Amino acid sequence: MNMDLQGRSFTLGDCIMTNHADDDWLNAYFTFGRYTDSVKMVTAKQILDNVKSDMICGRLIKDGVSAACGSAVIERGYVALLNIVVDEPQRGKGCGTEICKSLLSAAQRLGVHMAYLQVVQDNQKAINLYTKLGYKTLYSYWYRAKKGETP
Repeated sequence: MNMDLQGRSFTLGDCIMTNHADDDWLNAYFTFGRYTDSVKMVTAKQILDNVKSDMICGRLIKDGVSAACGSAVIERGYVALLNIVVDEPQRGKGCGTEICKSLLSAAQRLGVHMAYLQVVQDNQKAINLYTKLGYKTLYSYWYRAKKGETP
């Protein structure tokens, strides 16, 4: 999905923004995403540490605790929203919208003009969120897998 940001305005919510995945952001991301495998957690951290483009990591704070988090990578005027996850008890309360708008607002301040993302085709709640923000489907694709394999 993609969205032209020209002529659009997004507000920065009650978020803590950093230019890297700090320990607080990682803890929120792993907790909300129910990561428990330490190897996967170390690998995810290494991947994030090796991002060479400008990055924004945001944590939405509600009642003094993290409620949602996400990241954005910026390159050549484009921003990719990544790793958007909301704490399960906070779902359905607008936290996904707020973290996305906050990341887009921060990216606009850095001069981006186009946003894009990938979303799993059967994640209708996420598709509804991104459509409400103004994203449009650009194209669909699928992974090929051998019979019995999960891609």
